[in-house]
Amino acid sequence: MVNNKLIDDFFESLLFVKDKKRMVLFVPFLFFLIWLMGFPLFGPVITQYLRETTVLKIEKGQILEIFLFSMSITSLMMGYLIDKTSKRKTILIITTIIISIITYLFTIVETSQMFTLVALLGFLSGVFLPTWGAYFADSIEIQERGRIMGLAIGCSMIISKSFILHIIKVNNSLIIISIISLLTLSIAIIKPEETQIRKKYTKRISLGSNQIAFFVIPVFLFYIVAGILFSVIFPTIQSKMNSSFYYLIWSIPFLLSSIITSILLDTRGRKTPTIISLAITGISVGILGIFGTRSGFLPIITLAIGFSSFMVYSFILWSDIAPEKSRGTYHGLGFGLIWIAVLLGLIFSGSEFGVISEEKFRSLLIFSAIIVFLCIPPLIFSIETLPEDIISRRRIDRHLKQALKAREEEERRYLKK
Repeated sequence: MVNNKLIDDFFESLLFVKDKKRMVLFVPFLFFLIWLMGFPLFGPVITQYLRETTVLKIEKGQILEIFLFSMSITSLMMGYLIDKTSKRKTILIITTIIISIITYLFTIVETSQMFTLVALLGFLSGVFLPTWGAYFADSIEIQERGRIMGLAIGCSMIISKSFILHIIKVNNSLIIISIISLLTLSIAIIKPEETQIRKKYTKRISLGSNQIAFFVIPVFLFYIVAGILFSVIFPTIQSKMNSSFYYLIWSIPFLLSSIITSILLDTRGRKTPTIISLAITGISVGILGIFGTRSGFLPIITLAIGFSSFMVYSFILWSDIAPEKSRGTYHGLGFGLIWIAVLLGLIFSGSEFGVISEEKFRSLLIFSAIIVFLCIPPLIFSIETLPEDIISRRRIDRHLKQALKAREEEERRYLKK
């Protein structure tokens, strides 16, 4: 019965592709996430490229630090400016074109010029994300945000992992990622009006500084852990197994979990699925920390499940809590917070990307597990951002559908007799 409900909700969530306004948000963000996860944020593609050009190890970490720093600073500043303009779509198109060109330039420039290019990439990414976030919040109703975001994040991860694991040659990866970024311009082909949504619920959450802190603290702590995981933990795990096998046990659970979690976030509320995802993540990281690389592949699968679930939540959170006239500001602060946290995780792990010793591997994971579990208490005391009337209405609709199905089955049995 539970599986049938999830399947029904999943296919219902796919209906947004018929709506141009929703499609114009899903498509560009899907492509941008592929670019973001496949090129600069997680590191392996660019560090592999730098390895081939014999750049010093410390410079690889510095390049990613420059990217994250410039992206966080721009995000923090850009949010306020976005709220002062109505030309959000124009900003998205211009930044996309420049991002695509700069990504391609990495294949032809000298090593000494990469620091400048990375800083420009970070700057433009810091412009793109808050702009997109405000546009997303204006156009998509709160009860549909999780499913659109979950599908985009899940699909982008499974595609971008092929670049991260060097299934495609590095130079070709950069060219393909540049083209993928250009596909974001599909937003210029499908042109819905930039009108704000009409609320279908009567109450809007009111947040004080304490409540905002309950949301901010878990996101900040979680992405410190994410920076540690992607810089040294995952490369160390990957070194112990076949790349294709690692791709399957990470990407497939990540995709399925992001879809299922996104449905739950839109139907059962934000708090409970998110707290469960953090518990799964903390337990998985703890097991890896205790048993090391000998713990097998099961903790990696559960880690992918928990990680993807929280990632979906962290990307829709700012749309949920932002006041109507401050959506750019909230998304700028939110995304800036995420990149600062990832930067701190990178610095804490030693500003490097690659395999580390077993002892350091375990100590970093035990530290990470403690941090993940510290994310849970603030969420317990936070308010539910999905309004109760939406949750109640969905429950009633579900019960009515079940009653109708039961009645139809009963009538069919009666007619057969």
